Amino acid sequence: MPPVLRGPLRETIACPRELSDLTPLLLRDIPTYANRVLQRSLGYVPEVEDGPPLAQYRPSYILLAGQTEDAPLDITDRIYTTDVTTGENLAQLFFTTLERTYDRADLTEITHYHWMF
Repeated sequence: MPPVLRGPLRETIACPRELSDLTPLLLRDIPTYANRVLQRSLGYVPEVEDGPPLAQYRPSYILLAGQTEDAPLDITDRIYTTDVTTGENLAQLFFTTLERTYDRADLTEITHYHWMF
């Protein structure tokens, strides 16, 4: 009989207050979290001519997240650059994800760019 796991897999830590400390933790966890969400959202492609009546849609898999950039966009519209309650500037973080998608026997890798603030 396999051993029963008890407790967290990683040491529990407090959420960092500084973006520079939080960023590596976010980038580490984004692929596994996003892949769980994507796998729960499997859907079906509608019927196509000369194809199967219903084909299951497989979303892409996020392989990794990285290449951060923290230089803010120069935006004049303050709605995306300031906290509406305090008027303070928001920190902006940009990162990329490398994703892989499969279409029958074909493999495609895609880089997506994300903006967080």
